[in-house]
Amino acid sequence: MKKGIYQIGKLRTLCSDDDKNRLVHVETHVRNMFKHEIPIRYYIPHDPEHFERVEEKLDELIPGDMKKRLTSKEIFYLLCGVWLHDVGLVQHPEGMSDVEIRKQHHFLSHKYIIQTMDKLGLNLFEGNFIADLAIWHRRSMDIEECARQYNEMVDGQAIRCELLGALLRLADALDVSYQRAREPLYLLYMQFHMPAENWIHWVKHRISMKAICRPAEQVIKLTAMVPKDHIDY
Repeated sequence: MKKGIYQIGKLRTLCSDDDKNRLVHVETHVRNMFKHEIPIRYYIPHDPEHFERVEEKLDELIPGDMKKRLTSKEIFYLLCGVWLHDVGLVQHPEGMSDVEIRKQHHFLSHKYIIQTMDKLGLNLFEGNFIADLAIWHRRSMDIEECARQYNEMVDGQAIRCELLGALLRLADALDVSYQRAREPLYLLYMQFHMPAENWIHWVKHRISMKAICRPAEQVIKLTAMVPKDHIDY
């Protein structure tokens, strides 16, 4: 996995030059933020490497003809959502436990984006829309609500909020692999009696090899290595 500022795949190339630079600014902000914040305990890492893989998954997931039908602004908002949707996990509001932060992280991400949109280089509409994408990435939220909230035109073109929310949600869910469940961190958490509800998520990632997207065939394939003595599970 490449480190630092980079451009992944075709999606970024479809943004305007100005939005490409603005996206790098958002990415840099998030990377610096995660350098100095303490993640919540026992949870699978939600960090810049996760955001890189989500962006890669979007590139795999969206067919070439659909990429061409997305507007450059839709792509910019979607990629900002990739980098900002989990920032709530490194917020530590007074009085909130790690479990509560995990459950409420989409709302905490929303609040952070709203409060820092100027620093992120986003205007009022962009800040509010991308903050809402952070809410819609959560599977517990009714994604149809976004279509009822937004009927916006940007540069004379409609912004398809429900489509963007669904793409972010799916690409986020497809980052399931052993790469994410780093063994040193897993072993450390096991030493400190990781709760069973967290452990099962680590196991799911540790046995998963890769989620493969073949959009032309409308196929998503997840390969996993399951020990023989666990085959019934």
